[in-house]
Amino acid sequence: MEICKKAVFFSVLLLVATIGVAGDRLTLGVEDGLDGEWDVRGYEGDTVRLYGSSGMTTFGFDTFRPEVQKKIVAWAVDDAFNSSSSLSIRVKQEEEREKKKRPPASEKKKEFEYGKIEHVHYTLLIKNRSAVAIDDIEVEYRIFYEESYGKSSILRVVDEKEVFSLSPGEKRTLTTDTVFIRDFLRVKNAVREGGDAFSRGSQTVVKDHLQGIHITLTRQDRNQTPVVRTCEKGTVPNKSEWDNYL
Repeated sequence: MEICKKAVFFSVLLLVATIGVAGDRLTLGVEDGLDGEWDVRGYEGDTVRLYGSSGMTTFGFDTFRPEVQKKIVAWAVDDAFNSSSSLSIRVKQEEEREKKKRPPASEKKKEFEYGKIEHVHYTLLIKNRSAVAIDDIEVEYRIFYEESYGKSSILRVVDEKEVFSLSPGEKRTLTTDTVFIRDFLRVKNAVREGGDAFSRGSQTVVKDHLQGIHITLTRQDRNQTPVVRTCEKGTVPNKSEWDNYL
């Protein structure tokens, strides 16, 4: 199951970059063509939707002073990062199977393995569907799995990160490292009995378990506060358990 969560501290999810975060108001002067305090309700590249005491109105973005434009864009970028509609994340698990075949009796091997190994990686597709560029997005992924050899097991994690920016309409595809999930029998001191039959002198079950991937997107907002979005696929352990993974 793929579960993507909205950003911490924000909650508005709209198709266009939206503003209007609690406590933020735009103070305009006569030189802007409007006067007083306004909530910015939408930004679509060349137009801005404002709400004030006289109701809703739409103004061209170029109407505003440069310092006001800068504030509008900063607010729009923050909300675009928060919105799963504006900054979408898709996670796809891909795998390739390697078969380990039991050797024929003619080879007279006493030690061999047979079963399979899954070569697993994930493809992350992150797309900016908003009207603004979203800068300095830090993407970190963690792949969790358990290695099991006989009666012993080790919890493993692969942890990588990357930082990039996305222009309006731009997408970035990230391919994770590959993990190897083993599912085979390791045989030692095999006695061949004719054909492919054998008596097992000793055997060890090697059976790993893939748990899933956890993805974190982090960005500093206009107030220099870290804002975090998360997405995961599979059965990811609770964060309190992450220190147990090597």
